[in-house]
Amino acid sequence: MTGASRFGGLPMKYPSNFRMAVLVLLLSPGWAWGESPENLFAVVPAGDATYSQLAQLEKTGWLSEGNSTKILTRFEVAELILKAREKEQIVVAQADEIPPPPGDDTAQPASATEAPVAVPAAPAASAPATTVNSSDEAEAEKDLKTLSEAYQFELKEVKDKVKAVEDQSAALDSTQYDLMKRLNGILEYPTVAFHGLGRAFAVSRQLFGNFSPNTFNASNYMLGYGYLDLQPFGSISKQVRWNALLRLGTNFQPDVSTDFFLFRRITLELNPDWFSATIGDFDEAYTPLTLWNRNNLDLFYKPEMMARMDDTAKYESFFNNEPDWPFRGLRIGTQIMWPDSTLLESFKTSLFANMIANGFSADAKNGSFLGPTNFTDWIFAGEAGLKSQKWNMGGMSVQLSVDVHGVVLDQPLSTNAPNAVYNQFDPTTWAHQYLVGSWTPDLRMGFGGDFYFGGSADMAFSSYQDDKQDNSKILTDYAMIGGPYLRLGDSKITLNFLDVGPYYYSPLAQTRQDGVTTLANGVNSTLSPELFQEPIRSQYFLTDITRPDGIFSFYDRTQDNTFPYGMATPNRQGIGGELEVKTLEKKVLRIMGAAYFVKEISGNLVPNVTDTGLTPVDSPATLLGSSGYAQSNSAPALVTLVRNFTYVNFGPSLNIGPLIGWDRDLEIGADARYEQTSSSIGTLNSSLLLGGIRVGVLPSWDLSAAYSVRTAKGTEVGYLGTLYARYPYLYEDSSFKNLNADLGKYDLINIDGSIQSLEFSSVFKVNRNSSFYLDYDFTYGNMPPVGPVGILYNQFMELTYEIEF
Repeated sequence: MTGASRFGGLPMKYPSNFRMAVLVLLLSPGWAWGESPENLFAVVPAGDATYSQLAQLEKTGWLSEGNSTKILTRFEVAELILKAREKEQIVVAQADEIPPPPGDDTAQPASATEAPVAVPAAPAASAPATTVNSSDEAEAEKDLKTLSEAYQFELKEVKDKVKAVEDQSAALDSTQYDLMKRLNGILEYPTVAFHGLGRAFAVSRQLFGNFSPNTFNASNYMLGYGYLDLQPFGSISKQVRWNALLRLGTNFQPDVSTDFFLFRRITLELNPDWFSATIGDFDEAYTPLTLWNRNNLDLFYKPEMMARMDDTAKYESFFNNEPDWPFRGLRIGTQIMWPDSTLLESFKTSLFANMIANGFSADAKNGSFLGPTNFTDWIFAGEAGLKSQKWNMGGMSVQLSVDVHGVVLDQPLSTNAPNAVYNQFDPTTWAHQYLVGSWTPDLRMGFGGDFYFGGSADMAFSSYQDDKQDNSKILTDYAMIGGPYLRLGDSKITLNFLDVGPYYYSPLAQTRQDGVTTLANGVNSTLSPELFQEPIRSQYFLTDITRPDGIFSFYDRTQDNTFPYGMATPNRQGIGGELEVKTLEKKVLRIMGAAYFVKEISGNLVPNVTDTGLTPVDSPATLLGSSGYAQSNSAPALVTLVRNFTYVNFGPSLNIGPLIGWDRDLEIGADARYEQTSSSIGTLNSSLLLGGIRVGVLPSWDLSAAYSVRTAKGTEVGYLGTLYARYPYLYEDSSFKNLNADLGKYDLINIDGSIQSLEFSSVFKVNRNSSFYLDYDFTYGNMPPVGPVGILYNQFMELTYEIEF
């Protein structure tokens, strides 16, 4: 903007940046660019030159009268100046050529922070020229020179600060760019990088006790072994990457000395535009009713030692990435985004084929027939998903997503017994097939921030054909779980309706059962600290997917009677809910919980011994003298049992350390778990109460301790008089050899006992990559896992060294 006035007879220009300097300088003495923003609201003292300057603006009509008589803050002064500026009439004279400074006999100029401001000239053109005497002109020239120097001083300070910020920003950008280049170099250019995990274990375990009706001999057990898992990662180009998992291992206990080297996993990834493929080993996750189920340890709060053992056991079987399953084969897929669409946000689809060894050996439960030639079974699966854009409706957002999944487990004909002639009465000649599918809609409504209300469901179906050449041997059923949910930030509450039919078979979702490796005459040989069971049976790359009678292995009725195979446990119907709360600073308070009230839909039926009808497999088939059941002729009295279940699990934990400003952890937690099973024969109650604490004694030393009490009291039936049971398979026909093996072997059991466990764990952090763990557990009580009565003592000690790099 330029304008003209008369000031000493000279034409004047009014640069806009110079006017901004006037705005700053009008805010009175002592206010400079470098001062804090709080000074904006400081009161301008009475008598300050600012008020006289405002009065001059009032006289010219650029401000309304009366403003100069009020006590104002600096911010209010700035507002008045801006109001006057809006009229575009504030002009400050600056000669084209600044005259030389006045002589020494003139008044000393004000400091840069106290520079007086020249009196504004009258508006040009709208007012007649004003005659200015020589003394006024000299004063104006002095003020003009002082104002320019102050402006240049202030401007230099601002420029210096701006440059310092720009230098810091440039340095940060350079550092980020270097890091990005290194990361992109790993992903996009030929390169090889290594990381890995190493562990060494020294274990001492002592088990002894006198169990009735069976005697469990005292034993001492010592073990020492270690391994180093190397995980190389490489890129051939941006579109081609690979990774592998190699193990170097050794056993170093005195009586065993072996070393080994093996490839555990190897993967090749291809990622051209609009397409991706994985060859070799990969992880895949579908829905809980098709591929995976609940956490196997089934505790919401886990003490440090227990959580670490659970993770280690899953790591060894490749199940530590739940809900992902480990597969080996080929996977292809794509994902398309539509950011500009008003309807769809994304579409994704993928297919995979997984090759497994022949695992359908129908004449040997949990066995595999490999024969002289290895025959291959197949898993084919696919998924597709659509997600809509968020639609805004009167301050509320709505988003819909739908995923569809399908799994086929297929066995080619004549692979159980190669070259065997098909026989409809000989299961060893049969080929089997599973078909499992689901669709999962989710409707979510957002109400601002992180507050959402919605509903979701997992609706699945299954078809199992025991003999692919006999259509009469097909069982179909359905399963579903779903309901409304409410989410606020990291917290969520869900209500569910659950309905899983008696013949729903999904072998990849029904693997949550105890790792019972030996169950002969009621003796279980897999005791461990706090009776810790391996979370999943050995299913290394699914080498032993069997008929349903092999899928449903034994479980302990006192530990997990409601959902022994996870949420996909067959023959269950009811309602429940789940709670997840993460709150306070750094999410130090966590509350997890679940409660379900379900019942069996029907009895657990199998063909009778004459193959003329169905009979309950878990009826107590004993006579009056040992079970209390009335005798009918010479046959035992059978009762069809239909059970009702109550399941409650609640686990809060709080890390007090960050709340009190401590630089270490101080965590306390607990878990309360309760189950009740009732039927016509009686009621069984079982509970687990657990409490623990973890303290960071030093920055490199953590101590933790936990105590738990597990109780069981009531009446149930168990296999061979133990606490174990197993879900039956309908086609366990006794006319086939080795089938229907459980019929007639369930006896009435009465239990009233408890097991206590005390554990200590010490963690020494050697450095950021390595740690020592020293663990001790003492479990004792009168409710052993191998029988209804007896005395149990179990001591467990372990030293572990772990390194990650």
